This record gives sequence, structure tokens and C-alpha cells, in this order.
Amino acid sequence: MRRFTPVLVAIFLGFSFTATALAIDVPLKYQKHPAETEDFYPYGSNGFQVSLKKPSGDWTFPAFVSDKTLYTLVKIGDTERLCVLDKQKKDAKFYDRVYFDSNGNNDLTDDRVLDGTINFYGPNNQYCNVDFPVAVDTKIKIDGKSLPFSFSPRIFGYMLEKLAKSEFDEQSVSRFINVIVSLNCSYTGEFKIGNQKYSVILGDTNCNGRFNDRFSVYKFEKPPPGRI
Repeated sequence: MRRFTPVLVAIFLGFSFTATALAIDVPLKYQKHPAETEDFYPYGSNGFQVSLKKPSGDWTFPAFVSDKTLYTLVKIGDTERLCVLDKQKKDAKFYDRVYFDSNGNNDLTDDRVLDGTINFYGPNNQYCNVDFPVAVDTKIKIDGKSLPFSFSPRIFGYMLEKLAKSEFDEQSVSRFINVIVSLNCSYTGEFKIGNQKYSVILGDTNCNGRFNDRFSVYKFEKPPPGRI
């Protein structure tokens, strides 16, 4: 039995003491991760390729700065939302502005504009990533239920000047530019056995919106050489 609600989640934890098994019902609470903390919080991420083509549908867009905006559909849980990459200034060397349809109404003019900072690295600074100081708080659907979710966006890519030396086409942008969503929330709870207090925290390693995925060990069809 598992109850899964926006504010409260119940899970069963099995503990074996000699021949006796004890099942404990632990209430879990949704928690958005604080911006700065030394406490442990689970990490998770997922990546999405971008496209020069606007997805089909009836959309309302703001006035974009870039001549070549990039689009991707970010799927978390059963929910798919549009994310558009733009520039803060026309002469920017990379995409440093994100529009995300957080409320899912196909209108990107009523959502918060996310502006990031470009960081260059690698030989001749040809690679870059863009960090955004503000997380995205949204609602997602899991098996028909509406649940809160928070993630931090990032953009990884190849500097546009380098791409311009070849064709700036669908194949190149899907290969060299990616949107990453990083987990910014978890479910926490506490329980006691006797006088001992325990803490529970559930993360979402693949950032798919589901905190009840089962852990599994990857099995190689052909084991690689050496130790792993």
C-alpha cells in the first residue's frame, strides 16, 4: 500500500530483527532545497536536446532577442513543458536566457524570465555552461495527481562562434547544445524505534519526477576490462 499526495507521502520501511519483521508507516513531507546550505540533499539530473524548430501547437511567445532561438520539451513525470533558449543581448556569445512554461498554459509571457551567467572553459574557451541563480518551481502530474516539483536549469554547449564555422543546423545544435535540469527538491521524514531516531530522505536521481523508482545495478552484456 502506498499513498502519494502533494504534501504527504507514506512509505513502508521493512526492518528485520531476528525472526520478527516490523513495518513502519513513515509520513514524508515535500521540501524545496535551500539555496545555500551545508546539509546533505540528494542530487539528480536529466538532459534534453534542443531544436531550431518550434514544436507544434498554439503558443504565445515574448519578443525574442536571438535570431535563432532554440526549443526543447522538458518532460518531468507525465508533464511535458516547453523550454526556449534565448539571449539577454543580441551580441551574447551563447544562450543565457531561458523561458519555461511553468504553468503549462502554452503562454511564455506570463512566466518568470530566467537570466543566467555564461562560464567558458576548455581549450580556447570553446565550451561553456550557463548557471541560473533562481530555481524553477512548478507543478507536475504523476499518475494523474498534481505534485510540486523544483529544479535548477543549466545549459551546456559549444561556443556559437565555433558552431558558426560549420553549418548552424539541426544536427549541430542537437549535438552540441543541451539543457540540463537538476533536482532541487526531495521528500523527508523521521521515525523512531525505541529511543533511536532515524531520518528518511527520498531523492530523484534521474530527475524524472518520480521519487518511488527502485534502485537497480546496471548489468553489462559484456563486462568491460579491469575493475569497475
